[in-house]
Amino acid sequence: MVAGEWGGCLGNVGNGGSVPTADQPLADILGRTAGFGAKQAAQRFGSNLGAALCWTQHSGQQQTHHKPKSDNKPRSVHVWFTVVYVWFTYRRKFSPIGGTGPSSDAGWGCMLRCGQMMLAQALICRHLGRDWQWEKHKKQPEEYHRILRCFLDRKACCYSIHQMAQVGVGEGKSIGEWFGPNTVAQVLKKLALFDEWNSLAVYVSMGNTVVIEDIKKMCRSPPQSSSASHSSAHLHRSALGRSKNAGGLCTGWQPLLLIIPLRLGINHINPVYIDAFKECFKMPQSLGALGGKPNNAYYFIGFLGNELIYLDPHTTQSFVDSEENGTVDDESFHCQEAPHRMKIMNLDPSVALGFFCKEECDFDNWCSLVQKEILKQQSLRMLELVQKHPPHWPPFIPPTKPEVTTTRAGKAPIKSLIVQCYVPR
Repeated sequence: MVAGEWGGCLGNVGNGGSVPTADQPLADILGRTAGFGAKQAAQRFGSNLGAALCWTQHSGQQQTHHKPKSDNKPRSVHVWFTVVYVWFTYRRKFSPIGGTGPSSDAGWGCMLRCGQMMLAQALICRHLGRDWQWEKHKKQPEEYHRILRCFLDRKACCYSIHQMAQVGVGEGKSIGEWFGPNTVAQVLKKLALFDEWNSLAVYVSMGNTVVIEDIKKMCRSPPQSSSASHSSAHLHRSALGRSKNAGGLCTGWQPLLLIIPLRLGINHINPVYIDAFKECFKMPQSLGALGGKPNNAYYFIGFLGNELIYLDPHTTQSFVDSEENGTVDDESFHCQEAPHRMKIMNLDPSVALGFFCKEECDFDNWCSLVQKEILKQQSLRMLELVQKHPPHWPPFIPPTKPEVTTTRAGKAPIKSLIVQCYVPR
């Protein structure tokens, strides 16, 4: 069998070649495909598994789960799927949202869970790097558990289902109502302003236009504090976010989560956008895409030919809380099954692309790739990338902590500030 085109949000891409087996080491697969030896590939690509994952699916075999090994031997392609991605699903038996609201998000929270998965991947890249991998029963870095604690289903956790649902009220969505990709993007943008540990700059494009000037203005600005008491913490974060340029000078850059909501058709995806959409998965900054079908959201992480590979949040699991020492029983946060596929033409045209740029050079590289692989190749452009802020748009002001509208279930909306995100150390 001859392989087709493939790509993944954590992987490099290629065409042609024979299809590897599921038990073949990732480095060997990536190495042979790109013309490197296994050792060279491991050094160059690390754990870039997205593409290799697509190869596994293309083999046509229904793979069973292989438990992660405790040694340092290379893992099979299928195992890499389990050990890199954090998987968020429906949960039940958490504290009622708003005090008297739902205690489960089953049936309505799938897009919120997909947004959590995309953001969690950005945080993993930010703190642990793209080479990080999870092993069952193996001690993980403190940063990993701290990332998971950001998403636990408790009101005090920054990106919990409680916070996302309540902030969604300010976006016109009632608690228990299904969200679309753009709404989730706007919610994450607001919540990130309260997340002082991760200190992400979240940019959600207006329409399909990304403005380079606005992003650089936002990411080069020091994080905003709600009070002078936090000034020292912000100075510390600013120091962590600096990188040295060629002259040895430090240039401040707040890590960027770039989300681009798009409409790729009216009722169905327009085939003219498919190639550009797939190109986005090939970019090293890619976090995948949010989308799916009407009222069914998925987190897309790669593609093979004209099929998309995705994580499915439509599994209901029980609420998991952190232990007294701050660790999290994390087995249920990693998918133990083979990934799902769907034909790209069955995708709802409303999607949101995600990208993570830890340093300014990453963003500059992303801009170059967009110009080369998307804008110059497409007659009908999927997105626009402009250098200057459009003069007919309102002035761009980097966001600061806003007042948001939240609601208690069964009661009229109230005006309040979101609780300060609590991430136990």
